[in-house]
Amino acid sequence: MYSNATPKRMTGFIKATLAILGMFCLMINAVVAQQYVNGNLSTGANSSNGQAAPAGFTWSEVQTGNTNAGFGANIAAGLTLADDFTVNVATWTVTKMTFFAYSTNYSGAASPFNDLRLQIFNTDPSVGTPTPIFGDLTTNRLTSSSSAGMYRIFTATPGTTRQIWKLEANINVVLPPGTYWVEWQTGVGTGITSNFSPSSTVVGTTTQPGNNAKQHDLTANSWSAVADGTTIPNNFQDFPFIINYGTNACTGTPDPGNTISSVNSICPNTPF
Repeated sequence: MYSNATPKRMTGFIKATLAILGMFCLMINAVVAQQYVNGNLSTGANSSNGQAAPAGFTWSEVQTGNTNAGFGANIAAGLTLADDFTVNVATWTVTKMTFFAYSTNYSGAASPFNDLRLQIFNTDPSVGTPTPIFGDLTTNRLTSSSSAGMYRIFTATPGTTRQIWKLEANINVVLPPGTYWVEWQTGVGTGITSNFSPSSTVVGTTTQPGNNAKQHDLTANSWSAVADGTTIPNNFQDFPFIINYGTNACTGTPDPGNTISSVNSICPNTPF
């Protein structure tokens, strides 16, 4: 057997190492920055009839069987869109949300969008009258808007009249694991009337399992499922949005009861 001094030195080393690791976790708070992407939007650099998108852009092409390039979430029209997302396992500290919209025939170099409002629910907002856990439909939370590098086009009809823009909102909300709904609406500058949000688009499909987005008519206080195409009501739609969040992967210090040797002497092939 080894001398009694060996395990003591090893125990001290283990304690010191674990303490350092614990301090490291505390210092960096172990925040892991991540993105959640709800749905695809770009369909590639070439349209279904073989036309290349302009340099630096891709197409977002409405698929055969769908008929709408976008849906209304227009503040001026009193419309919103809502879609769900799920937080799995680790709590999210959300820092930013990004949505997508276009204004038909707008050709300016800067984004025409100047308003973004959103609210988050921990239940389906179309059922009853739930209170949002974050946000409202009166506060403009738009912090940045820029080109998404995509043009929305109808099937095999390339064109550059519907440039898609990213609309970003810096927010701060903590979401424990669960299913949530985000409801949003967008606004454009004075004199601009067109304002639409493109639905998620996957090449070769008209819908995806789990698609369940809804549109809210605030004036009539009515909700309807967002569906698109010749096989309605089966072609339910979702909408693309991005959530930037952080998770705490490591906090606190190790439990000493699980890190100290259970014996005073260490022998080969003997567990301790």
